[in-house]
Amino acid sequence: MFALAFFAFSAVGGVQAGVIREAVNWDFDSPNAYNGASGYAANSLDPNVFNSGVMSKVRGGQSVTQGAGTDQDGLTALQFKAGNGNSKNVNRSYFVLSFTVAANVSSLSSITINYNYLASSETGNAVNTWTLGGAASASRSVSITQNGNWNSASVTFSGLQLGAGNAVTFTDTLSSYGKGSGNVAKFDNLTFDTVVTLGDIVVTPVPEPITCALALFGLVFAGRGAGRYYQARKRQSV
Repeated sequence: MFALAFFAFSAVGGVQAGVIREAVNWDFDSPNAYNGASGYAANSLDPNVFNSGVMSKVRGGQSVTQGAGTDQDGLTALQFKAGNGNSKNVNRSYFVLSFTVAANVSSLSSITINYNYLASSETGNAVNTWTLGGAASASRSVSITQNGNWNSASVTFSGLQLGAGNAVTFTDTLSSYGKGSGNVAKFDNLTFDTVVTLGDIVVTPVPEPITCALALFGLVFAGRGAGRYYQARKRQSV
C-alpha cells in the first residue's frame, strides 16, 4: 500500500523533462486498417503531445506500387513493390507523416521514431533517409538490412525547440535498395517516443523499485526516531 502511494507521487514529481513513450502509433491494422491511400490517420495518438497525426503522403518511385501488404503477424503493413523486371527497385519511394503539437506542450525537445521493416533479400544495405520539416529542420539516415526478414530500426531527432501549435512533418525516402523483379519494402508498427514538458505538470519515468524501497525505509526510520524522542520526553515530564 505504501509503495503504491509512493509510485503515484513520483509519477507527477517536479522534474523538468519527462518521456512519453508511443505518443503516436501506426500499426496499419483494424479497426483503422491501412487501405493504401494518403491521409491515413494514426491508429493511436496521445492528445497530450499531438493534436493530430496523419500519413499525409504515400508515393511509390518509378514503376513502384504502394499499398497494403502483409506484416509478420499476417495482418496489415505499408508496402512498396517494384515492377516486373530485374532492373526494377523501390528507390525514390517515400511517405510523409504530419503532426501538430498539442496546446498544453510547453516544450518538445526530442522525438525518437521506432519501426519494423522488411526489405527483399539483396546484397548490401539499403538506406532510409528521414527528413524533418515544418517548424524544425533536420535529416537522419538509417541503414536497412536487406535479408527478406522483419527487422527493427530507430532514429532520434534531439535538440528540438517545438511548442504548442507547431506543425511538423517527417518524410522517409528510400534509396540504395537492390534491384529485382517484384522486390518489396514494408513498414509496420511506427511509434514515436517523445521528451516533453506539459505546462507545469511533467510526465516522468517511474523510479526503480530499489529507489522506492530506500525512500520507504527512510520514512520508517524517521518515524521510529520521532517516536523514541516523544517517549523520552514523556518519561522526563512524569
